[in-house]
Amino acid sequence: MQRLVGFIQILHGDSIAVLSNILSMQKYWDRAVNNALLARAVEVCEAKSERWLMYGRIGNHPSLDRFKESNGFISFPVSRYYIPLTPKGRIAIKFG
Repeated sequence: MQRLVGFIQILHGDSIAVLSNILSMQKYWDRAVNNALLARAVEVCEAKSERWLMYGRIGNHPSLDRFKESNGFISFPVSRYYIPLTPKGRIAIKFG
């Protein structure tokens, strides 16, 4: 009998893949299901010649951050720029 014990959702771009969800049944956590799912995600990305695998932000949740760091993910700061599209947006940018 086969059971679904976890799943992973990967969004593929030009040369990047983004892990959007990793979910596994708590009953099977002792079998490192999330680690197996992550390993398979890396294999899929390699087969698609994707250079980057992104898994959210580091700094949101301590235990999730430990999981990410123990699996080789690093913090990669990205600058964000905001461009107002409306007069209301220009006022919002002006006042921070």
